[in-house]
Amino acid sequence: MTKSEAPNIEVIQQPDVHSPKLEVAASGETITLTSSQWTLRWAAPELLAGGTPDLARKNEVSVVVQIIQGKLPQVHGDGRIDQVVALANLMIDCWNLDPRKRPMATTCEREVFWMDRLTPVKRNGSESEIRSARLLISLASMHVSHGRTNKGKELLSQAMDITRSTIDEWAAADIAHVLGEIYKSQREHSAAEQCYSIAREICAVIGDRNGLAFAIQALGVVYNMKGQLLEAEESLVAACNIYTEVGDHLGLAGVLGHLGENYHIRGEYSKAEESCIAARDLFTRLGHQLGLANTATILGNIYRVRGKYSEAEKHFKVARDRYIRIGYQENLAGVTKALGDVYRMRGEFDKAEEYFVTARDIYGRLGCQGGLANALLGLGDLFRQRGDFFKAEESFVAARDIYTRVGEEQGFANAVFMLGEVYHSRLEYSKAENSFTASYDICTRIGEQGGRARAMLGLGDIFKSRREYSKAQESYIAARDIYTRIDIQTGVANAAVKLGTVYLALKEYSRAEESNITARDIFARVGNQRGVAYTVTELGEIYHCQGEYFKAEESYVTARDIYTQMNHQFGLAHVLQLLENLYCQQREYAKATEPCGAANRI
Repeated sequence: MTKSEAPNIEVIQQPDVHSPKLEVAASGETITLTSSQWTLRWAAPELLAGGTPDLARKNEVSVVVQIIQGKLPQVHGDGRIDQVVALANLMIDCWNLDPRKRPMATTCEREVFWMDRLTPVKRNGSESEIRSARLLISLASMHVSHGRTNKGKELLSQAMDITRSTIDEWAAADIAHVLGEIYKSQREHSAAEQCYSIAREICAVIGDRNGLAFAIQALGVVYNMKGQLLEAEESLVAACNIYTEVGDHLGLAGVLGHLGENYHIRGEYSKAEESCIAARDLFTRLGHQLGLANTATILGNIYRVRGKYSEAEKHFKVARDRYIRIGYQENLAGVTKALGDVYRMRGEFDKAEEYFVTARDIYGRLGCQGGLANALLGLGDLFRQRGDFFKAEESFVAARDIYTRVGEEQGFANAVFMLGEVYHSRLEYSKAENSFTASYDICTRIGEQGGRARAMLGLGDIFKSRREYSKAQESYIAARDIYTRIDIQTGVANAAVKLGTVYLALKEYSRAEESNITARDIFARVGNQRGVAYTVTELGEIYHCQGEYFKAEESYVTARDIYTQMNHQFGLAHVLQLLENLYCQQREYAKATEPCGAANRI
């Protein structure tokens, strides 16, 4: 209906109606609003905040006129309403003066269906205590999903007391599930695994197939986090089969997303993308906003690692907007940091720093110490790439201290490893070696195989810098073997590249070429364009050292084109400098001018 076709509005007073109500009736061009003292538009914000609307001073006509003029009540900014952000945002959409921009009724129904909800308390007979336990578990789960783990633990403790007295095994399984989520969020992997195992056993006994599938899926996620990737895949596939069998499409969508994460970690990017797209399609049909946001985040990570930065940025922004809409602040902080990583990798350092700082501030406001430390790691890596090693060290030390305080060993190992990278860049080889060794020992103790392999690569770098080539080769081979065992293809490729640098230093050109071709083929197979560009650059250097200038130029030009397509500024600047050196060595100074100028501009 256009503005010129605006209907007449008739207001009917109905005294003695004690509950807030708005009735809408349409006849021809007349819309009739029936209410006692207020309209729902004005009542909703107060009702959501737990209060009673006080609009007695307004007559009905003035309220309706304000609605037509677009003078709607403020929803955001009230701490009480901000607890139900998803509902508040949906309400704002429904208030849009342009009917074409309002959501359809089916959309509203789907969005409300997936919002956080509480189990109602029934206060009659013997069921009251059991239902009270369920209420407490629902409350705890909601708090945990929004990062309020201390409140969640407090409510679960109360639920446990009731469950023990009522011997409610269904509630006991739910408690184990939520406790597992708490420990998982705190990276206490063994405790999380124990909780999910208990939930799995209870669900198997009581015949709760959906609960059984969720417990097996949760165990798969923990195995993913521990680096036990093959065990993780086995659990996730088992959960997928149960969800399919019972027809739980939401559970199936969730487990497909986690399978995508598993394939992503292992470097099987095509399978990861395929799994995540299947999950996204299911979440789209279900209208599940959180699932869509999580899937967009995983896809963003896949594209980021593959060097498809524009695609990664697009998906992270989709996830960011959905998290804002549904009020998941901790997830919002995570995807904000991920955007910072994209800009860092593209060499857009100022933009990257802005996003890392924003993520840090959100985590700090939420009191999420692990997330705060992760954001500090991102900032530290940014400073390291800029060559500001003092600020990098400061950030990594701050992150390390937080991980120590909260008892997160994997995070501690990551921070110690990054400190080793800083010391290596400052040529402090002994301190770097100690850091990498400490990181390796921690990862060995907690069973984090990927961390062990990464630490071995770091040690290999130190030995290579000291020209201890035999020890470097030994470390790189050890890393390669670990990555092979846990089936992380990109790790195998990275180890092969580093082995190639050792062979190049030893002037074993055939072995250096063979290692880099192996790495290049793995990167190409999994769709990692940045890896392909890097190995092709390395091959160019090998050919250059052997005086095979045509093959060297061909390799550098290929790498240049890939980096240009990716908008990877650092890689592009590096390969342009190599091209310049190659042309100068051949005294082709005219050809050298172009890459020299382009590199300087970057």
